[in-house]
Amino acid sequence: FIFVANDQALASQTTGGLYDCFPLRPGHEAMHLPEKHQVRIFQLSSNAKTSFSEIRTNINAYASPYNTTEYMPVITALANTKQVEKVVKLLYHIQLHGNKQLRAIVLWDEADSIYPTLRTQKFRMHDGCEVSFLDLMQSEDSRIHKTGFITATEGELLDEFDECANAIHVRTELAAEDAPYYRAINHPECVLHPIIPVGREDNNILCKRVI
Repeated sequence: FIFVANDQALASQTTGGLYDCFPLRPGHEAMHLPEKHQVRIFQLSSNAKTSFSEIRTNINAYASPYNTTEYMPVITALANTKQVEKVVKLLYHIQLHGNKQLRAIVLWDEADSIYPTLRTQKFRMHDGCEVSFLDLMQSEDSRIHKTGFITATEGELLDEFDECANAIHVRTELAAEDAPYYRAINHPECVLHPIIPVGREDNNILCKRVI
C-alpha cells in the first residue's frame, strides 16, 4: 500500500510510474501494457474505477494456495479520510485472513504532512470493531510487515511518535556536484519563490512555469 499526497494528478503519475519498477510477465517482454506486468496495481481515489471489493477479491486470489495466475497487488491511495478508511479495512481483512503468510507493506509519501493526522483515525469494521492504522500496526496479530515514511523535509517524525522510535533513518545520498546547491526548505539559507496556480491549472503546466 502506498499513500500519496491528496492530489489526483500526482496519484495518477505515481500509479503509472510504478509499472516501470516491476518486470514484464514471461512472454510479454515487448508489450509494455499495465496488465502485462508481474504485478496488479490499483488506485484508490474518488474518480478511479477500482472498487474496494475488486481489490479484496484480488488479495484473496493472490493469497490462495491454488494461485497460479494472480500477481502481487499494489495499491496506491490518496491521503484522505475516505481512501484511508478503505485501506484500513483491507489491512484488517488481511489480518483476519486464513493465510498466515499474507503480509502487507505500507508506505507513507509526504509522511510529515499526512501521517500525523491519519494514523489514529478509527473506522468501523464489518464486525463492529473500531480500528485505526496505528491499531493494526501495533496489534499482536499485525500483518503489517513494514511501514515506510518518505519525506523531503527534515521534520521530527521519528522523534514525535513512539511507533517510529525503532525506524531506520535512510537519507538520500546527494551527488557530490549537487551537494553545494542543495538546501532543505527549512534551511536558513533556503530562498523560496512562491508560484501561485492559475485556477485549476494542470501540474505539468505549473511545472513548466516553475522551470
